[in-house]
Amino acid sequence: MQALYDLIPVLLFFATFKWLGIYAATSVLIVATVAQVAWQYFRHRKVSGMLLTTAALVLVFGGLTLYIHDDRFIVWKPSVLYVLLAAAFVASNVIGEQPMLQRTLGHVLRTDRRTWQWATAQWGAFFLVLAPASVSTPSARRNSGAPVRPPRRKSLVSAAAASAGAIPPAVVRWSHSNS
Repeated sequence: MQALYDLIPVLLFFATFKWLGIYAATSVLIVATVAQVAWQYFRHRKVSGMLLTTAALVLVFGGLTLYIHDDRFIVWKPSVLYVLLAAAFVASNVIGEQPMLQRTLGHVLRTDRRTWQWATAQWGAFFLVLAPASVSTPSARRNSGAPVRPPRRKSLVSAAAASAGAIPPAVVRWSHSNS
């Protein structure tokens, strides 16, 4: 249920974008995110760090999108979030007593520190590979003056899955040579 609650602003954004465009969708995203922060604060008397980070990025990049009337800013928001997450995952292997995944999932899964560090590094790599996805959309290329061509989704999915350790790199290399 928490995952659905976390996705409400994004779902509202995409629904509004479908019928009213990027600027109305950005406005809805900002209002929904602020409402989500307020609801979490009034309900628990605290707000999670992830929600605060997301809200800050939505307010900054969404505000710039509306103020300057340029949709490139809101397109950058997911990429910046992914880079921050990648940095947090990788840094948690070096800084602190436990890697981030162990702090998050340690009460559910039991394994040795080396495995936690490896899995945390893989998640960091996954977010780093995922970061360029939103800025390489046709909308972002259209506004930058670069030629618009459809994204190679198969390659992106293969690279993301390989970085997360889901697909061995040899399989990914084989699938690229056959496409």
